[in-house]
Amino acid sequence: MLTRAAGIPSRVVIGYQGGEINPMGSYMIVRQSDAHAWTEVWLEGSGWRRIDPTAAVAPERISDGMSSARFADVGIAWGLSTPSKLLHQLQLTWDALNAKWNEWILGYGPENQESFLQWLGMEDPDWRKMLLTLVGLVAAALAVISALLLRRYRPPRKDPAAILYARFLQKAGLAAATGETPLSYAARLADADPDIERAANRVTSCYLSARYGESNETSLRRLREAVGEFPGRAGRRFRRAG
Repeated sequence: MLTRAAGIPSRVVIGYQGGEINPMGSYMIVRQSDAHAWTEVWLEGSGWRRIDPTAAVAPERISDGMSSARFADVGIAWGLSTPSKLLHQLQLTWDALNAKWNEWILGYGPENQESFLQWLGMEDPDWRKMLLTLVGLVAAALAVISALLLRRYRPPRKDPAAILYARFLQKAGLAAATGETPLSYAARLADADPDIERAANRVTSCYLSARYGESNETSLRRLREAVGEFPGRAGRRFRRAG
């Protein structure tokens, strides 16, 4: 107003002054708190010249921006409260994630596509190379997903007592029926060969104690000994029941 009253052309310019470099993304954050307005005057032979005392009064505002200046002594001089540095770092991290999301997801255009293909080693790709790359990426993704699913849903480790009992069934030479309990199998085995009734009952008792009783090394040791001493089927004959 004063310069215009003196006959000097002048104008008000509205923009931003300062900002903050986000070290996590190497880009500048310009906030509304960095908004600024200044005056420019027209000088014959020089053109529009800025008339703004901010750079002289608070040069930190120019180099650091409003946000960074709040952590320095100048923030106290401006009457600003100093925020938590941890909270500020979390804000910068969130802003960097949003920037990457906007760049690679929302703004995924030809330039990002070319950069991604160059990262894959394809300077001038044709449709064959792109198709093979797509198949390779899908196969790798499926392999990773399959490995994770197998690791999560793999069957539990077989019980040591069950392994020993399976060895006993193999030595007995008589297949167990579907759903047949150990006691029923021992009775059927004794009916087929009465000479091994005592040994079969001993293995069955040790197995039930190790599998369904208090599981410890002693019970497994007894079962292992009983299975080891159980006579094999070589040289034995089963008589038919009835």
